[in-house]
Amino acid sequence: MRVEAIDEEEARRRQRNSDRARMEYVRHFYRCDPRDPRHYHMVLDSTAVPLPTCVELIVTAARAHGASGVGNARG
Repeated sequence: MRVEAIDEEEARRRQRNSDRARMEYVRHFYRCDPRDPRHYHMVLDSTAVPLPTCVELIVTAARAHGASGVGNARG
């Protein structure tokens, strides 16, 4: 907000507009709902899970995914 010299209300408005535009882009070009968790390997709510725990979960999942050979061109 300091960089843009805007207040919190304006920052929130801009964020909503950006989120809406991104969602419409995905809907238009990919014909799917980007909020659907089935499109992702993992979904974490970082507002409910502490950041260090998120990091640990992601690293563990990435290592397991890599070890499985799934999606790995070398595997």
